[in-house]
Amino acid sequence: MFRFLTAAALLALLGTTAQAENRAIYRMFDGQNHFMTADCRERNEMRRSGFNLEGALGYISDRQVGGTTPLYRLYNGSDYFYTTSSSERRSAMRNGGYDDEGIAGYVATNGGGGTVPLYRGYKQKSDDHIYSTDQREVDSLPRAGYTVEGVAGYLFTGGTTCRGG
Repeated sequence: MFRFLTAAALLALLGTTAQAENRAIYRMFDGQNHFMTADCRERNEMRRSGFNLEGALGYISDRQVGGTTPLYRLYNGSDYFYTTSSSERRSAMRNGGYDDEGIAGYVATNGGGGTVPLYRGYKQKSDDHIYSTDQREVDSLPRAGYTVEGVAGYLFTGGTTCRGG
């Protein structure tokens, strides 16, 4: 009887770990709230539930490697919130009513070649965080009622995308 091993299992047996892969992180909007995901199935499910795909912002790693940090995802019933700060994550859960939805992926800790800054903005009136790598969009956020909160992390400029965009 033959047994087949997955590539990851075979690499583990050989004492080698699988390479990290950079995957596109997509921004979506349902008319009230922004959402981001690098999971193709989740992206498609959110589209079916009424979120419009606004496009890929950049790429995040699917594994933590040197020079990366987790990008945590939280949700409070109306707002999706992403942060690389474990203390900000704890505070949002303790004081902001957010539930921890896990790690969206891993972003570069510092900017530099092969990365772009991921800016975060917040609109209190609609309880909506928005994320962007487009400096023109970031500059226009205050006119749309958002407060620019700074750089949430650094996305990679290359990787793989989901089928169909």
